[in-house]
Amino acid sequence: MSRLNGLLQILTLRCEAAAALMSRELDEPLSRLERTALLCHLAACRSCRRFRRQVRRIRQSLRLRDRAIASGADEGLSPEARARMARALREAQATGGPPAEPDAPYEEPLS
Repeated sequence: MSRLNGLLQILTLRCEAAAALMSRELDEPLSRLERTALLCHLAACRSCRRFRRQVRRIRQSLRLRDRAIASGADEGLSPEARARMARALREAQATGGPPAEPDAPYEEPLS
């Protein structure tokens, strides 16, 4: 019966549960069953793949920021970066939606 429950979990994982697993996998290893369920869900769900990329980008950015602060190399944002951010925010406010994504977003390799 355990195998049947495992198969059922793999086949019926919903986006909310997948998001919880994606969050947990940042802090601790997932069980084989959880990882399989998540990977199967990601294979079928474009929205969750996008969410996972975003979570990983945020994590990577925070790590880079922490390293920069620890090394004393943190000089803040460049004027160009501040201008890009201000432009994106103005565009989002004008269109009533989020800023457009870059044409070729960075994708962290899976580890």
